[in-house]
This record gives sequence, structure tokens and C-alpha cells, in this order.
Amino acid sequence: MKKKLIATLVAGAVLSTGIIGLTACGNSVSMPKGEQIADATAWAKAFEETSKLTNFTCETSFTVDQKGEGTLKNEKGEDQTAKYTAKYSTYDLTAYDEDGDKAYTESNESMDMKATSDGEEEKLKYSSVEKYYYELDEKGEYATSYWKASYGKKDIDSTDRKSYTENYWDAYSSYDYASNPLKKLALDFYESDSTTASSKSITTLYDKFTYSGGVYTATLYSVVEIAEMGSDLIKVEVKVSFSGGYVIGLSYKAKKVEGELSLSEGNFKYTYSTEAVYALKDINKTDVTKKANKDINKAIQKAKDEKEDN
Repeated sequence: MKKKLIATLVAGAVLSTGIIGLTACGNSVSMPKGEQIADATAWAKAFEETSKLTNFTCETSFTVDQKGEGTLKNEKGEDQTAKYTAKYSTYDLTAYDEDGDKAYTESNESMDMKATSDGEEEKLKYSSVEKYYYELDEKGEYATSYWKASYGKKDIDSTDRKSYTENYWDAYSSYDYASNPLKKLALDFYESDSTTASSKSITTLYDKFTYSGGVYTATLYSVVEIAEMGSDLIKVEVKVSFSGGYVIGLSYKAKKVEGELSLSEGNFKYTYSTEAVYALKDINKTDVTKKANKDINKAIQKAKDEKEDN
């Protein structure tokens, strides 16, 4: 029973890292500074125009540092003391040229977790790298195919096992294409910590922000998942920056927020810190081909040759 409870805590810590949707292995992104905009209409329009961009480079970094301790019930209804610590980070890069039918994405992820229950401990360390390069294969009447080159590696060190895998650049024809991260830019936040309030899109919250030194700043609230114990509403500092009618930066941050969850399964005290930063650059000037190294080109050429031979 202890082992299952520990595994639940570890799995919950993993799941709770994706709190708002932005998605750092040593790569933290800096919040860019911009310019002041005219009014709420310009604010909303900037978000709308940014979501329509088809050529850009976007970087995001995301970190979560959380710990919790409390008493939880096992499957027999017995109380067990339990605690966990979890650190998680990602760094993502997207070079995007939809009109040129080319894209490159890179994702670096790491996590370090430990959970204990009545003295029994389980650990998990994990890191991964995934890279994809896309270029046009064929434009059909109903669908477009792309040459998709991929690279990945994973390193896992847990209580139960150790493993390392690395898949070198390989390519094939696919109907998949890189997702556009700007489509998820209009995040939702709460204006207060009231549990009866409804969240609102950041596109409607202009009057909550104050401009200073190239950045708009507001104190808002967001729902976060605390392992698999439940969710809570925490205070976050949100920043937005604009340039040329586009959103070039967005971040949210919470430092050592303390809370307590009262659940039917028990009580759990937690400490939660998080920071996410999105930065946009090279708007309408991104040259994705600069990401195509010799290994990528070799893999795509091999796939083209194989297709022609068949």
C-alpha cells in the first residue's frame, strides 16, 4: 500500500507541472521589454494579431518547484504520513515559417522528484531532448505532406530502474506539422482569490495592468494542481510586453506560495513556486533553414532517395 501511495505522489507531481499551458534544463528565457500601447482595444488587438502570425521564433521556459507534507488515507482507509518534493523545468524553441512550409521545434525537459510514506522512499530523475525539423514534401488537393526529421534522447534514473536511449536524426514523410504555440497565448486568469469567481482571458484584463519600464505588470490568480491531492488558487505576478502591435513577451511567476488542502483523503500542506516566460522575436524574419544542420539534411535526403526508389 505504501508503494502505491508513493507512486501516486510522484505521478501527481509530474502531472501538476502543466499548470497553465506555456510550456528549463539550464535555459531560462528573459522577459523582453517593449513599448506602451494606446488602450484596451489596442491590447486585445495585439493578442489577436499575434495569434495570426505565420513567421516567427518563439522561446518559452517553465519551472515548478513544489513540496508537500500531510496525512493521507490508503486503500484500506488507514492514515499514512506522506511527503514529496518535486522540481521540474522545460525549455522550448519554435522557429516557424508556415508560408514557407518549414518549421523547427526543440524541447528540453528535466524533473527531479522524491516521495516518502511512513519512511519508505521513491525517487525519480528524468531528462529528455526532442528536436523536429519540417520541410515541404508535397502539396496535394486535400492535404500537404512534409519531410519530418527527428532526434531524441531520454535519461531515466528511478528507484526501480535506470535507462538511457538516444535516437539519432531520421526522417520520413508525414502529414504532421509543427503546432503553433501562439495559438495558446491568450491565457486565463482570475482577478481575485474568490472561489466563486470566473476566470477571464488576459485579452480582457487591460485595466488590471500597470505600465513601467517597457513591461505591463498585474497581480492575478491562477489554478494549480498540487500533486494528485487537488487544486488551489494561487497569486501570480503576470507581465506582458508589446512591440509593433504584437505581444513579444508574457510571463507569470509565484514564489513560495504556501497553502493547505483539506480533502476527504486527508490534509496536505504545500509550498509551490513557478515561473513561465514566453518571448517572441524575428517576426516575419525567421529563416528556418538555418536550423537545418548536416545531419538533418542527410536524413531528409535519405528519405527522399528511398521514396524515389520505391
